[in-house]
Amino acid sequence: MLHLLIYNNNQANCVNRENFLLLIEIRVLKLRFVAPSLPIDKAPLHPPLIPATIEADFF
Repeated sequence: MLHLLIYNNNQANCVNRENFLLLIEIRVLKLRFVAPSLPIDKAPLHPPLIPATIEADFF
């Protein structure tokens, strides 16, 4: 769902790069806040890799 939102925003060119990356950073932080509630053996070992993909789309 998050990736689809990124794709739609990128295609519509409705936000500039700085605001767009800030929006994604906020969404990723929300995902990180959810992670600690998981059992420790099922919690992700690293943050989502989505931001690296977004960066690549702009260059």
